[in-house]
Amino acid sequence: MKNLKNMRTVALIFWIIAVVVAVVALPDLQKLGQEKGQVALPADFESEKAAAILNDMNNNGKSTYDFAIVFNDEKGISKADKKKMNEVLQYFEDNKKKYGITDTLFYNDSKQTEEQLVSKDKTTIINQLSIKKELESATEVADKLNAKLKDLPMKTYITGSDVVMDDFAQTSQEGVQKTEIVAIIFIIIILIIVFRSPVVPFVSLLSVGVSYIVSLSIIAQLVDAYNFPFSNFTQVFLVVILFGIGTDYNILLFTRFREELAAKGHVLHAIKETYRTAGRTVLYSGIAVLFGLVALFFAEFSFYRATGGVAIGVLVLLLVLFTLNPFFMGLLGMKLFWPVKNVKSHADNKLWGFLASQSFARPFVALAIVAIIAVPSILMYSGKLNFNDLTEISDKYESKQAINLISDKFPAGMSSPTTLVIKSDEKLTSAEALQEIDRLTARLKEVDGVDKVYSVTRPEAKKIKELYLGDQLDTVTDSLDEMEKGTNKVRIGLEDAASQSAAATEQTAAMLPPQAAQQMATQAEAQAQGLKQATGGLKQVEDGLKQTQDYTSEAAKGNANVLNVPDDVLTGKDFKQSLDTYMNDDQNTTTMRIILKENPYTAEAMDVMKETQSVVHSFVEGSSTLHDTDAYLGGKTMSNVDLQQMSDSDFKRSIIIILIGISLMLLFITRSLAQTATILVALVVASFASLGITEWIAATFLGEETLSWNVPFFTYIMLITLGVDYSIFLMMRYREGENLGLEMIVEACKKMGGVILSAAVILGGTFAALIPSGINTLIQVAVAVMIGLVFLAVLLMPVFIPSTFGLSKKMNEPKKKA
Repeated sequence: MKNLKNMRTVALIFWIIAVVVAVVALPDLQKLGQEKGQVALPADFESEKAAAILNDMNNNGKSTYDFAIVFNDEKGISKADKKKMNEVLQYFEDNKKKYGITDTLFYNDSKQTEEQLVSKDKTTIINQLSIKKELESATEVADKLNAKLKDLPMKTYITGSDVVMDDFAQTSQEGVQKTEIVAIIFIIIILIIVFRSPVVPFVSLLSVGVSYIVSLSIIAQLVDAYNFPFSNFTQVFLVVILFGIGTDYNILLFTRFREELAAKGHVLHAIKETYRTAGRTVLYSGIAVLFGLVALFFAEFSFYRATGGVAIGVLVLLLVLFTLNPFFMGLLGMKLFWPVKNVKSHADNKLWGFLASQSFARPFVALAIVAIIAVPSILMYSGKLNFNDLTEISDKYESKQAINLISDKFPAGMSSPTTLVIKSDEKLTSAEALQEIDRLTARLKEVDGVDKVYSVTRPEAKKIKELYLGDQLDTVTDSLDEMEKGTNKVRIGLEDAASQSAAATEQTAAMLPPQAAQQMATQAEAQAQGLKQATGGLKQVEDGLKQTQDYTSEAAKGNANVLNVPDDVLTGKDFKQSLDTYMNDDQNTTTMRIILKENPYTAEAMDVMKETQSVVHSFVEGSSTLHDTDAYLGGKTMSNVDLQQMSDSDFKRSIIIILIGISLMLLFITRSLAQTATILVALVVASFASLGITEWIAATFLGEETLSWNVPFFTYIMLITLGVDYSIFLMMRYREGENLGLEMIVEACKKMGGVILSAAVILGGTFAALIPSGINTLIQVAVAVMIGLVFLAVLLMPVFIPSTFGLSKKMNEPKKKA
């Protein structure tokens, strides 16, 4: 006994040291989230390929932050204010090295950029900067830029996808702080109600708190030193899962400890029996949760893998529960339940007892009730998801304010344009290549939902008439028309001159002697003949010009959209500006800037992008000139399309792996394939039903027509990996009397109903603590998990599972009679 006491004391000292080291070594979590907590897609996705080529093209392969500086004055930006703004822009241009600026696109660069970046009402101007990613976060870089902008007379905003994500990281940190406070208060209240003692809540929170601090520090160190997967939600879910299941496990352990104290009266024997029974249940439950979370490391998507980091927290939690908890049990004994003096085992749960007994006796009725409740809930889920990150961020952040302002003042797509990049092994300035680029530009403009397309041949998002063969032929036709008119005028003049000469000769001949008059007539006839031949020749020229004019006119109609850039234009100053903007120095890579009519963050924009992607790929594949080029779409909307594809495929793979892992654990515990399948069905039904109801709640009360894109994933993970705990609680108790028959499932429900209901309330309340975070995803996940827990704790565990046992008994009864 003394050795056991010494071991418990050593455990206490160990965890004290571990907590101190963890706190001292804990990195800056907000900065860690900004630097390594962003959603990153694998490099083989289209948007990532486009980004890589653009980095090579514009930044020599270095990663950059892309910022949009928005200037706004609703009264209109005056000339004096514009002068001050231009001075700041010139300052940034002159100090590129100081700020790490790699590229700029200012409204005053050219008439083309002015047309693109100045709103029609002249109240808003956008300017763009690319700045090297070094040691500073996007927010820190933006703060440096703001220091130069703050004295300008108009409103200024800085936005960009990197700033938006930093603001989201800040929102997440604020949400974590709110969640921690609310969760702790809620858990204290529930534990006091359950145990009617202030001591148990203190001990429970202490053990969970130790595991949280130590595991958070371990995860943060792994992220900082070894790029361990991390997201802005890792810490949030570490809080709710550890405080949720940690408290659940403590309820199970302390409840069983109270039972054993009542039965045996000896503290050390009670501890030993508690860990032999309830401890084994907690161990199995914890391992099942570990199976589910560790399975996430097999995901391809780093955002999903990051959630697997919570497995470290669960492992530390189990170590704490099996080492630190026995210390307090041995130290305090019955004082754990102070001021209660008479220690009694907990009473059977009447609700679960009634539901289980009725379901076991009438399985078909019970299954029908489950179906009537669950099926409509499942059918409510549409499967449509929202990929708009802006809904996660408060309107107080200027990054979101800027995007909203841009959407109001410009085509909605201007807040985050899509870029098409085309890379070739050959120069793209040949006549054939430029023609194909122009044809593709025109084809993209025809896509429903595309507002404007800027390219090397259409730098102002419209045709430059002088560069098209049709217009050039029209010019030739006009010239021919002028020549024909001039020829006609000369011919008519000559004919008039001939008539006048003939009349004058006739008058003069009448006054001359016959011989002289005859000679003069002969000369006049010769002259008239010459004029006739001349006018005839001019007539032929005139007719020829007319025919050529008809030909060029018809040819112009057939070649109205055929690009023909003359060599002198291609090498000229004006076109060089377009080449510099839309091509690299080697002229083998070109870009197009696509502005959508829809907000780039919305589902509608994603639909437009999918159509755009289809158009680009089919055009390039069918083009003899561009067939061998690499053509990729990049930008926020394309990234969301890739994100949808990535999350869908990875979600399915992760769920399969998790279900396999949990199935193996359940098979080990139940030794029954049928019981394992029953539990898995219950978990899956709870997940789908909760999503259906949550979608309805989100649309009705939260103003969100669809769930956030990662809500189904987190809901499944939480309900399957955490919900399996309750199944294990129930089945472990059932196995204690399994040899007495299937009817013992009813007895197990009576014994474990109170514990499981309390655990579900604790876990649901912990997730409810996510609601004050203000983050849509977390609010929706919280609602879905709470609804799923209600399904498990009130319908599926006490009704569905006993009904399957009762059905099994009814199916086997005839065999026994025979």
